[in-house]
Amino acid sequence: MKKCKQITELVSLGNEQQLAFNQRCAVNIHLLFCPYCRAFKKNTQQMRQLMQQFKVWKDDDHK
Repeated sequence: MKKCKQITELVSLGNEQQLAFNQRCAVNIHLLFCPYCRAFKKNTQQMRQLMQQFKVWKDDDHK
């Protein structure tokens, strides 16, 4: 099983591009057992949503 550092790197990369099948499998298996990496993934998803909302808000502000 991959280590947390490797998984967090893959989670971050997965926010930018589609991961390969074996990478997605490794992440999902690791997330089943690791609450810290699950929390990291949840936090990165929330941050991404906030940044998207900020972009929409900022774009609306300039119209």
